[in-house]
Amino acid sequence: MTRALAEYRVTIPDLGATEHLAARPSGRGNVTATQIDAIIGQSGLSDDMRSRVFRLDLADLFKMCWSLYKQYDSASLTYVLYDSVGQVPPDALQGEYEIMPNGAADSWNKPQQLQKAAARLQLLGNSPYWKRNELEKNFVEIDDPRLIKRAYQDPGFEQQNQMEQQAQEISIMLLGFPAQVQPADDDKAHLQSLQGFVDAELQQGKSIDPKFAQLALGHIQQHMQALNQKRDPNLNAVRQQIAPLVDFLQRLTQVNQQQPGNVIPMGGQGAPQTPQEPPSVTDLSKVQVDQSKIQSDRVGDAVAVADAVANLVKAGVHVSVADINKVLVDMGLPPVLTDPNQMPISPTSPAIPPEMNPNLNQPEPPPPQAAPAT
Repeated sequence: MTRALAEYRVTIPDLGATEHLAARPSGRGNVTATQIDAIIGQSGLSDDMRSRVFRLDLADLFKMCWSLYKQYDSASLTYVLYDSVGQVPPDALQGEYEIMPNGAADSWNKPQQLQKAAARLQLLGNSPYWKRNELEKNFVEIDDPRLIKRAYQDPGFEQQNQMEQQAQEISIMLLGFPAQVQPADDDKAHLQSLQGFVDAELQQGKSIDPKFAQLALGHIQQHMQALNQKRDPNLNAVRQQIAPLVDFLQRLTQVNQQQPGNVIPMGGQGAPQTPQEPPSVTDLSKVQVDQSKIQSDRVGDAVAVADAVANLVKAGVHVSVADINKVLVDMGLPPVLTDPNQMPISPTSPAIPPEMNPNLNQPEPPPPQAAPAT
C-alpha cells in the first residue's frame, strides 16, 4: 500500500511492479511491453489532469498578485520580459483582466512540447494559411526564447538583402563577366530582382545587350537547378513565372547569333540596338563584304542596261555603241570596248606614258549621229 501511494503521489509509475497502483501483486507473471505502454499512457493522462488543476490554482495566485500590484505599487510601470525592459502604459491598469498562466497544460514536459512543435511545423509549414515564421518561433521558444531575438531575422529584410546581392551580380554581368550562384542564395528573390531589372530597362525604352542576355540565361538556369536540388515545392510556379523572361532572352540571343555583321537592327521597344561603327582599316572581313555588295549592284545594273538595249533593238530602234557607252558611263559602269587594244583609264588607274599609248597619234573619229527619238 505504501508503494502504491508513493507511486500515485510522485506520478512516476513503478514499471517493475506486477500491478499498477495496487496494494498487492496479483502474481500473474512478469510485466509485458503492452502492460508497460498502458501504464505509461495512464500516467500521462493523470499528469495532464493534475497540471490542469494546478494551473487553475496558479491563476488564482496571479490574480491576487495583480490586485496587490494595482493597490500598492501602481506607480512602478517598469517590467522585464526575457532580456528586454519595457514600460506598462498607465491606461492598462484601468481594465479588468482574466489572468491565466501562459503556455499549455503539459508545458512541463519539454521533450513532448518539442515533438509536437516539430510535427506542427512539418505539417503546416508549407501551407499558405499558416505563418511559417511563427511556427518556427514557437519551435525555438520551447527550447530557449532568447534565441528568437538573437538569431531570428525577418523574411522581408532577408529578401531585401538577397535582392541587393543580385543587383551586384547584375552589375558584374553588365561588365561581361558571369556571376556565380551561391548555395545560401534565396533563388526566388534573385530571380525576382533580375526580372525587375529587365522590365525596368524595357519600360524606359533601353536596349538589352545580347551578351548580357546570354549571361543572364546561364544565371537563371543555375538558380533553377539550385531550386531543384533544394526540392522547393514552388519550383513549377517559379518556372512558369520566369518563362516569359527566359523566352525573351533566348530570342534576343538567337537574333544576335544569326544577324550578319554588316546589318544594323532597327530600333524599337525591347529590340536590341547596336550603334553603327565605322570599319577599321585592319577589319578585312567587313571591307570584303562591302566590295562584294558593290560588285553585285554593278552587275545587276549592267544586266538591266543590257535588257533595255535588247528590248530597243527588238522594237526596231537603231542603237549605236556610242549610245550604249554614254548610258553606261552615266550609270558609273565601264564602257563597251570596241577595240581590244583600248584600255579605259579611270581616275584611280595609273597614268600611261604618251609614247606607249597608240591612240594619241590617231585622228579623232567623227562625232556619232544621234539616235532617232522613240
